[in-house]
Amino acid sequence: MTQTQVDYDFFSEMEYYLVLEDELEGKKGREEQDSAFCGGLKQNSDNIKQLISICKNFVKLFNIAKTQYKFNPSLDQSKYHKFLNYWLNHNLSVISDYTDVKRDFFEYIITNKNKFDPKYELKGKIKDIDLKYINNTKKIYDLYKHYLDLKSEREIKRDTFLAEFKKKYDNVLEKCFSGGEYTFCKALEDFKKFYENNKSNNIKCSNMCPPLPQLVISKMSSDELSQIAKIGIRIIRGISTSSLNGLSIMKNGQHSNLRDLISLQYNLRMEKEDDEKYCVMMKILHEFFQYCSENISNSRLLSFIEEFIVEYYKKKESTYEIIFTDCADNSSKSYCKLYANCSREFKKEITLIKEGPEKYINNKKEYFKELDSDDSLIARARAIFRDSAAMAKNSPTVMSTLVSIILLVFFLYKKIPFFYPERRMQDVNNDNTRNMNAKSKRGKIRFAYQPS
Repeated sequence: MTQTQVDYDFFSEMEYYLVLEDELEGKKGREEQDSAFCGGLKQNSDNIKQLISICKNFVKLFNIAKTQYKFNPSLDQSKYHKFLNYWLNHNLSVISDYTDVKRDFFEYIITNKNKFDPKYELKGKIKDIDLKYINNTKKIYDLYKHYLDLKSEREIKRDTFLAEFKKKYDNVLEKCFSGGEYTFCKALEDFKKFYENNKSNNIKCSNMCPPLPQLVISKMSSDELSQIAKIGIRIIRGISTSSLNGLSIMKNGQHSNLRDLISLQYNLRMEKEDDEKYCVMMKILHEFFQYCSENISNSRLLSFIEEFIVEYYKKKESTYEIIFTDCADNSSKSYCKLYANCSREFKKEITLIKEGPEKYINNKKEYFKELDSDDSLIARARAIFRDSAAMAKNSPTVMSTLVSIILLVFFLYKKIPFFYPERRMQDVNNDNTRNMNAKSKRGKIRFAYQPS
């Protein structure tokens, strides 16, 4: 009987559900005739009184809901029923012995539905929801409620509202990408649309409601969330070192802002102010340059660079242009100080990325192309020597490769002092002074050995 999937679309009528709950609160202590059957609950539980109370309140809530959607035909009755089912499951889930009593409780409600639902409006609508989905739905419920309560709150400080709003939004965002459930992420996307469309109707929102960050999600064939940060996720999780192709793993404590961005599939968290958002974005870009610098000798890095630029930077390019313009005159703003630090350490990278993401990627492609060609001689020789059977048929290639390597080593030997530091002639002359007037003994000539 447990419901393994939940449709979160009923939150579009959330304003009306809050009215339902307010009316229910006003009817506390009142007995209703059609809820009398709740007193017959027989449960071997220390929480029997609480179970009876939940049953009675559910009947009251259903009666209030019927009145509400009966006189407002524009309201979606089926969505009310989904909310009622969530309400019942959530209130049961907070009971300590919930797992032991829920089955019998639901059977009792369904068996007696004719006593409070003679028209069978709730037929097939009351279901036992898995605890995972109850908790997920509660997160979305809290987000809607916090935003909608702004209308009814007489006095609320902006910082207090935004701090709690950010906490609840980021909580849903994290769960979206850690749970991998597309319908849950879609519910967050629906909230974002609801929020943006309703801000103009809320007078307090004029200075209390910042824009929410862009949310990018995609769906696979099932309800599973499609992974956008395919390479990035491997880098931060390091599940299989062979799949990293020699790239270093971003460990906890390293490149924390970049790691967080990747874990959220290149989606940004909510920030209370634009300045805070710009600071986070500059930290992300700086950490990206740092990671690339650490792995610059590995041509496999190119795939990660392309993923980061295409899935993140290109979508935020206009915002980065605002940052670059603001900070051109050495602004004292906090994000401009971060920009200045990044520019000092990675002047070439900043200059290049300002010229456009496509040019940045093409530059890296050329760099790694040259890097691969520089490694080809030694790599080819190594591959040939590994296969002794290939030596005979590849002898001309072996000889030409060896000659090339010898010439290369000879050239480097002449140009670069690999083994010993260069010595000045004056030092050599000074070392030989004591041997200038050396007399030979027994007709032998002695030469002083001077390592150079």
